[in-house]
Amino acid sequence: MEPVEILPALDYYREQILQIQEFIVEEKLDPRVFRDDDIELIILRILIGHDNDIQGTWKAFKRMYDWRLENKSWLVRDYEIESPPYNDIVIKAYPKVYFHKHTVNGMPVLYNFAGRINAQLLADSLAMEDFKVNAFWTIVQHLRYLNKLSRETGILMQLFVLFDCAGISISTVTQLIPYLTLETTNSEVGGSEIMYRTVVLNAPSFFGWIYQLISAFGNERTLKKVKVIGSDYAVLTELIPKENLPIMYNGANTEMGTQQFLHSCCA
Repeated sequence: MEPVEILPALDYYREQILQIQEFIVEEKLDPRVFRDDDIELIILRILIGHDNDIQGTWKAFKRMYDWRLENKSWLVRDYEIESPPYNDIVIKAYPKVYFHKHTVNGMPVLYNFAGRINAQLLADSLAMEDFKVNAFWTIVQHLRYLNKLSRETGILMQLFVLFDCAGISISTVTQLIPYLTLETTNSEVGGSEIMYRTVVLNAPSFFGWIYQLISAFGNERTLKKVKVIGSDYAVLTELIPKENLPIMYNGANTEMGTQQFLHSCCA
């Protein structure tokens, strides 16, 4: 999948973007909801995700608007300024590393260590409502950052997600169902075309069940971006430069050295 160049895309979709902006004015949507966001790129992402279907795009945009209005998106600060609420608690139980290096075509990488999630610690440490706030801030901050990066590079930036299942159990997945459901729904509603590709590593024998669970909340376009490669780390060097790939995946990047890194983010 080739990256999208912003200027040609904005030119190609100009009429449709203006039409959605006219809808926004006609419907008198609350300006606070997208006050700190690049609304032009948000509309572009949704148009691409809906194959240039105006009605589908407007429906998805309005759904995103309602979700943001309900959760007061204008209170969300950029992630360079402030981490999402309760993030120190979440990251201990649900280890991830955001925007670490990039792929061969420049997409920022998100490492999701699903196999190291401590579902019980998450449940004991944080109420679901607080996790919901954290998840909301995370999506809004990601979209803002990716749009900012897109303007700087001239390429529509999306997340390349490396989802490592090593060590995950059926009991953990069962406990995680409400969290996974919330995250998947949030991504679909609030992060249209935010994902470039998801590569699943060390998939367990029951991964089909996990995929089926997520599929119930994800759209077909998003699901087509998921690729399962098992434990063949050699394939990763075709996607992420070896100098950017962590040594735990047979790369040369020592910044995420196995023991030191995992202790710092997953302890």
